[in-house]
Amino acid sequence: MNTSDDQPSPADAPPAGLDILKLEIEILCALCRAASTGCPADLSLLDTAQSILTRYRFRNIERQSLFDALCELRPALGSDLPSRAADHLKEHLLQRLTLRGFPEIDLDAYFAPQSLTTSEIMERLHTLAQILAT
Repeated sequence: MNTSDDQPSPADAPPAGLDILKLEIEILCALCRAASTGCPADLSLLDTAQSILTRYRFRNIERQSLFDALCELRPALGSDLPSRAADHLKEHLLQRLTLRGFPEIDLDAYFAPQSLTTSEIMERLHTLAQILAT
């Protein structure tokens, strides 16, 4: 009987053919861009993602830290940040990520243009949420 803690449990296994890391990156890219616009519809997407993924743990600690930092900044995105420009948001995110021990994250990659629609992003959010339910 193998009781090694190194073995993944069946509940941790993703559905066959699902690229979870790609989904995580796509979602984070969409959320970074949404947060930088200040548009109510985009901020609503960030709120929805925060609600759906509240118990989800990203497979990479840097990505988890980025998601957590976005969620922490969310209350200020509608009012307190003097500018919602991407560069300004990146500066705030980098400060928070540096405090968490990740000063070298390439935030430009997360703010790069992406062709996903809101419905495609929501589909990806729900896919990650389903992984939690299994």
